[in-house]
Amino acid sequence: MTAPGRRNGNEPPIGRRMAELRARRGMSQQVFADRIRRSKSWVDKVERGVRALDRLSVIETVAAALGVAPDVLLAGKAPRDPVADTGGDVDRLRAALARYDGRPRPRPDRDVVWRPPTGRRRSPTGHQR
Repeated sequence: MTAPGRRNGNEPPIGRRMAELRARRGMSQQVFADRIRRSKSWVDKVERGVRALDRLSVIETVAAALGVAPDVLLAGKAPRDPVADTGGDVDRLRAALARYDGRPRPRPDRDVVWRPPTGRRRSPTGHQR
C-alpha cells in the first residue's frame, strides 16, 4: 500500500511536486497562496505532506497557478524547466554579454535626430511666421 499523496513508492508526494514547481517559478509560499486563494499555512501543510491535496477542483486550481496541466501534479513527472531547455540561446547570450564593453551603440533606426527643413519656420503653435 502506498502512502497518502503517492501513486507508487518511487514518486514524490503531490505536495512535494507542488513545492518544486512553485520554487522553479520563483514564487514564495505567500504569493502562491494568494494566487490560489488559500492561506500560507495551507500551502505549507500540503507541501510537507501534513494535509492531503486530494480534490480534483483544488488540484486544477493549483495546476493553473503553476502553469502546468493537472496531470503533471498527478503523474509526478515535472516537465523540463523551459528556461533550462533553450537549445543554445543561453550560450549565444553569454557570448554577446562577454563582448559587451558597456558603451552604448548607435542605432540608426532610433538615434537619428530629426531636424526641421531649413527655410520656413513654424512657431510652436504650428502657425507660420
